[in-house]
Amino acid sequence: MLFRSGYGYTAILVAWLARTNPLIVVIVAFLFGGLLTGGEMIQITVGVPISVIHILEGAILFFLLAGDLMMQYRMVFKMEITEIPEAPEMPKED
Repeated sequence: MLFRSGYGYTAILVAWLARTNPLIVVIVAFLFGGLLTGGEMIQITVGVPISVIHILEGAILFFLLAGDLMMQYRMVFKMEITEIPEAPEMPKED
């Protein structure tokens, strides 16, 4: 049997995106399969390296992790507002 390497990492990413919901796993796996198959077709027809598709998959994982981190810790940026001093009035010329 021939197995391609990297399917384990893709399966982890699919399970994470589906939030371990068995019905959603099927949909996400189908979409990722389309991404990988489309990447192979682009490699054959255009000559783009398959590593570009793997970079895209890694970017999806990176942004997913970053989004979860932002939601878990709820980063809030507070700005201190200071009063703006009023400009001195100019003397009126008659």
